[in-house]
Amino acid sequence: MYTAYFDASGHEGRDGKSHSEFLVVAGFVAAANHWIEFNKRWNDRLFSAGINMFHATEHRDKKLREKLVEIIQSSGALPFSCAVEIPALHGMSPDLRGRYHLRAYALGGRACAGRLLKWAKSFHSRYAPEMFFEDGDAGKEALEERLLRDKFPRPQFKPKKDRTTREGLLEKGLLPFQAADFLANEIFNACLSGDATSWEMEAFLKMQGGYLGGCSVEEIEDFEKNLRIVDLTRYLGALTK
Repeated sequence: MYTAYFDASGHEGRDGKSHSEFLVVAGFVAAANHWIEFNKRWNDRLFSAGINMFHATEHRDKKLREKLVEIIQSSGALPFSCAVEIPALHGMSPDLRGRYHLRAYALGGRACAGRLLKWAKSFHSRYAPEMFFEDGDAGKEALEERLLRDKFPRPQFKPKKDRTTREGLLEKGLLPFQAADFLANEIFNACLSGDATSWEMEAFLKMQGGYLGGCSVEEIEDFEKNLRIVDLTRYLGALTK
């Protein structure tokens, strides 16, 4: 059984207006036994560094980052991502964005889910990979609705760090989200700068077998045209009934 963990970098804003230029959804998929080994090695490394959680924007120590990249590369995990150009998305019709739940996070997450399912089908897997998304990102509801409408398994939203539930119970944070955060942050920085030559980004690009992509202005414009065609087809079909 395969499990994928995704995190986001960038900000669209809960009002759908205030935003950064890009939003990246990224993460890794691996078999359950590989994640068990990953968790042990990642925890051990953080303990050695004297920290209990890695966040890509805060921890810049090169030796630590090199070791964490090596742990990711040797874990058997494959990377998946989608970078969404938010201004291009906001150029779409508000009616279509609302009707099809097209928040940047939903679009990026849906693209990753689609590529992930295509990957699973490529080796005739009998099961769709489980998908976990880091809880708390704006657009969570739109992503869940979009995936369910498109017949994907229901995504699960879990914390990156330990938290207390309403019942007063401890809910453990999931370590693979920290690796997903690392990947999402590197891709986000590469999108902003137009430069993907950082040693971290080059290391992730060498991980073959997954999919690192995005939604460009042209692709979003084509997507809108297709949605309008679908709407028109449904409208004309209703008139003939």
